[in-house]
Amino acid sequence: EFIDPLLYETIVWTQKNQHVMIRGGTLSIYKPDHLPTVMGRNLFRYFWDWMKEARPEVVPPERQLIVYYTRHNPIVTGGRQIERTLELQIIELIKLKMVHHGRKERLYIYNGNDGNGDML
Repeated sequence: EFIDPLLYETIVWTQKNQHVMIRGGTLSIYKPDHLPTVMGRNLFRYFWDWMKEARPEVVPPERQLIVYYTRHNPIVTGGRQIERTLELQIIELIKLKMVHHGRKERLYIYNGNDGNGDML
């Protein structure tokens, strides 16, 4: 909705297995290139291209973030938790690679909580 409110109003959200009939228009369906889904450019290629065209403002690199989603968190389940010492090594490696590749963004360690500490 933040991108283009007029476009957002034209979107019809459907449920799984719901039948849709199109009369005098077009239908665009976005689905993953393969499963399991790799979120990002593969799934939303056309959306990203449109978004860059619709909102060409560029955020300076020093205001951009590289986000690392911490895996050392009591809420992380399903075998995805990482020991704290290993995670600290991973974070240090990310920082080293940022310097090595001249990245100006800030590294942000995301833990699944919003700004008030509430789980999202």
